[in-house]
Amino acid sequence: MRTLICCHYLSPTIATYLTAIGTLLTGFATVSIVFWAMKKFRINRKSESVLNCKITKKKFEINNSKKIHLDIEFKNDGLVEIRTRKRVKEYVWEDKMEKVKYSIELQIKKVLENSLVFNWFDEKQYEPIKTMEHINLLTDHIDEGFNNPDDNNFYIEPKEKSNFGCFVELEKGIYEAKVIFIGEGIQDFWVYKYPFSLE
Repeated sequence: MRTLICCHYLSPTIATYLTAIGTLLTGFATVSIVFWAMKKFRINRKSESVLNCKITKKKFEINNSKKIHLDIEFKNDGLVEIRTRKRVKEYVWEDKMEKVKYSIELQIKKVLENSLVFNWFDEKQYEPIKTMEHINLLTDHIDEGFNNPDDNNFYIEPKEKSNFGCFVELEKGIYEAKVIFIGEGIQDFWVYKYPFSLE
């Protein structure tokens, strides 16, 4: 006695439909995963501070004395407000390597000619300028009535720009300017360097 086994095959039309449905479901799942990942990434970045800085230099001659003006523009490219940190001691930031007196500070050092690779913290590679170790860039933004400049608590809104600057008088040579912005948050510490020369 033989047993007859009948095999039923799907028609080409039904197979095509099922393949299309499977492709759509796979595509939908992929898009959903990507959308979820992007949403989670955006949520995580909402609390991050993003501060960019642009530094430019202009030359002036005042009373037969050559001066330069350093123009400093901050832009808050993040989604949260950035507020400066208040100073409670002599320095707003202090560690073994560096001391920062103001929450928005400019420092300028003269690079020695024999310095092949300039290290900001190596005193053998630069000539100190005592009057330019701690320049307070918040001076023009201090409100009247505040005796302590750190009480001003300056802030930059998201997508907002804010300009700072100061005049300095320097001799011929190679210099490096260092701009420091210290905010309220633990990770809100930005450093920008700007090398320039005077002839």
